[in-house]
Amino acid sequence: MSHTPQKPTIGLLTLPLSHNYGGILQLVALQEVLDTLGFRTLLLDRRRNEPAWKVFLKQRLFYKYALSEIERFKKNNISAKTAPLVSTYGLKQAAENNGLTAIMVGSDQVWRPTYTKQNYKDYFLDFCEGTTLPKIAYAASFGENRFDTKLDVGRIRELLQQFTAVSVREASGKRLLFEIFNFTDAAVTIDPTLLLPRSYYEGLMHGPKPKKDLEDKMFYYVLDDCSNNKKRISEMAKILQLETATIRHRPSTTFGRIFQKKIAVESWLQAFQDAAFVVTDSYHGMLFSIIFEKPFFIMVNHKRGASRFESLAEQLGLKDRLIYESIEYIDKISTPIDYRTVQKKLAVIRADSIKFLTNALPMKPTANE
Repeated sequence: MSHTPQKPTIGLLTLPLSHNYGGILQLVALQEVLDTLGFRTLLLDRRRNEPAWKVFLKQRLFYKYALSEIERFKKNNISAKTAPLVSTYGLKQAAENNGLTAIMVGSDQVWRPTYTKQNYKDYFLDFCEGTTLPKIAYAASFGENRFDTKLDVGRIRELLQQFTAVSVREASGKRLLFEIFNFTDAAVTIDPTLLLPRSYYEGLMHGPKPKKDLEDKMFYYVLDDCSNNKKRISEMAKILQLETATIRHRPSTTFGRIFQKKIAVESWLQAFQDAAFVVTDSYHGMLFSIIFEKPFFIMVNHKRGASRFESLAEQLGLKDRLIYESIEYIDKISTPIDYRTVQKKLAVIRADSIKFLTNALPMKPTANE
């Protein structure tokens, strides 16, 4: 009697997901791609080092109410995950006790210490040193074109040498690996969300939908509000003769952050799909504008890292969609994006990225094993 062998399991490590739409979707996309390549995935659910009482309150208040729609999406779309891991020791135990075939860190800004804080070595897989598990970085991002050299660069250099395969999301990341860590064997691959077609995300949008007032308008999604951005958004809407609509990234008060519900991931996706024009300072906002083939402008967010936008825009011939403080956009606002050319370039990069994954992953069992 024949049986189907269990797929080998890849442990995935990324930034804490919380309510980050892009972070959630890049994980869901990566697990989908790995599934098509013949692997199961297990999210190593690393959280910040926090006391038990704080974790409990978050679960009871923040996650259960304010993030209820996002938690529902994660529950339905993340195939498997560990219990919350709030220490390096817990992460090590999870890696050892779940029968993993390999561990993969990425995508997102997993190598940006500003975000990983004192846990930054976890994301260079310090916790599984000494194991025989293949260690892979897929589209790992430093987020910006610098790295804090006050940190333990020597130790990171040692850890990088233990990786089976390394790819980064930006060309600047490859340069940092060479200049700071003397690591020369890195590839540049694209964010997991770009590995899948538009139809995949349309298939996800079966949950709550946004209000109709988001359709056929200039949709802006801004992570960091400032008066200059508000002024530019108003000017663009006037030139385009479009009404504006938005989804707030985060309420401005502590009370609002705890008790104001965040919209569903499906609603966030559909806002990009329905928009007539998109203006954003979000990296994944840029990616989903491209996926849904929308006319867009990126207000380059230096605080959150400009190199992320610049690297992809360079690859796809979209540098004219980036707005800096000193660059005029009025002459470009009515210029259409040649998405036929963009998609051709994206197809080549996508194929190279899939090839990297295929070569990096351990051999899969054959059907009769």
